[in-house]
Amino acid sequence: MDKSKNRGILIVICVLIAATSFWGISKFAASPDTYKQTISSLEEKKETVTGITMVTAGTATALAAIPGEATTPIANKLVDLSGYLIFVMTVILLEKYLLTLTGLLTFKILIPLACGLLVIYLIYQKQILKEIAIRLILFGIAIMCVIPVSVSVSDIIEETYQIQSEYSLEEAQNDQNEIQAKSEDKNFLEKITSKVSNGLDAILDKGKNMLSNFTEYIAVMLVVNLAIPILILMLFIWLLKFFLGINIKVSKLTEKPHEHIRKKDKKSTPTAIDSNCNHDC
Repeated sequence: MDKSKNRGILIVICVLIAATSFWGISKFAASPDTYKQTISSLEEKKETVTGITMVTAGTATALAAIPGEATTPIANKLVDLSGYLIFVMTVILLEKYLLTLTGLLTFKILIPLACGLLVIYLIYQKQILKEIAIRLILFGIAIMCVIPVSVSVSDIIEETYQIQSEYSLEEAQNDQNEIQAKSEDKNFLEKITSKVSNGLDAILDKGKNMLSNFTEYIAVMLVVNLAIPILILMLFIWLLKFFLGINIKVSKLTEKPHEHIRKKDKKSTPTAIDSNCNHDC
């Protein structure tokens, strides 16, 4: 009677948790207001990437407008960087939208489903249902925490990079304006074409400096926005497997004594039969 009463209480608790998760917590987890700080950080990154994209595109156009082949390689490389920057922008937007979607998935689907499996487990005592329910809960919590944790880690890395880096977006915009002004200056272009005075070295140096700094920045952005979330997700999955592995090993160890007793019983039965048979014979 006590076991059935306790089982009934646990079933009611599972139902209440499922209902609270589905109708209550899911609204909080799916609201953008819950992730204000994380979304604000992602918005700042998006604005920076947008500014760099505009600078690289404008600089590439200005360099391509200068006569001669000297500026063409740098202009082409800057155009290539624009493609990587668009990829970084896509990753940032994906992280922003996944923030609310993972919270909704966890509390609207995974946790209620896990509670339903636990209710069925309590009724029919199928161990596999309990293990699946635990996996669903832990997986939901893991995917919900991946982006906020990765954004926090990436903010620390970006702050460190900005302290070490001396080249800012404002300086890049100034370089772009200077290169663009030169590309539109008829006197400067005439000097280049007539080879009277070159003056092109300073332009090339600014373009190379911009290319070098933005290449490094894109590498940092790919690490903090792509590599780190993947590594953190892999860490959560490893921890999930680690703790579930311990549970499985413990359950196996608890089954071994029973198996050992059964093996002894099986061995003792034939010996008893053999001894009786020998006595009768």
